[in-house]
Amino acid sequence: MVKDGRVVYRDTVGCGPDTPFGVASLTKTFTAIAVFQLAERGIISLNDPIRNYLNVDFENPSLDSQRITIWHLLTHTSGLVEDPDPRVRPNEYPFTVPEQRYPAGVRFHYCNQGYNLLGFIVFEASGQTLSEYVTRNILVPLEMYDSKAPASMTGAAGVQCSINDLARYLTMFMNGGAFRGKRAYLETRHRS
Repeated sequence: MVKDGRVVYRDTVGCGPDTPFGVASLTKTFTAIAVFQLAERGIISLNDPIRNYLNVDFENPSLDSQRITIWHLLTHTSGLVEDPDPRVRPNEYPFTVPEQRYPAGVRFHYCNQGYNLLGFIVFEASGQTLSEYVTRNILVPLEMYDSKAPASMTGAAGVQCSINDLARYLTMFMNGGAFRGKRAYLETRHRS
């Protein structure tokens, strides 16, 4: 538990406070920070259509949808859905091309594949794998030395953090994106 920038309570079960463990979907927050950092640096825009980076037409023509943007992926409003039978065979791209069942920007629908696509956008925009980017631009600046962004991570899962490092991460959020004077992100507002 963190209060006023310091840990006021910490406990673990079956491991020490510096032992990393998989944080599952909390990985999405690391992916989102990477995307916001790239937007703040002017490398991408949250309004960019994702096909600018992934060169695939994700929109379902029968829905008359606007182009799916980075913002839509971040907010789970792309209309893409998890599908065990994607419309494009996995061997054709390094990612699954999920089906769009709703027009972009119309409906919230939680989609892990959307965050996985964001991980590929980070690579295309920065030239670093998501793992490298998260390590260099989030974990190291925030002194999260017990944490790992393994090469096998996706945009939706795979980061491993210790309780101590999660306290640093939480403190960063509570301090508007900064930890010990180092910024992980600035407060970026989406402009439609």
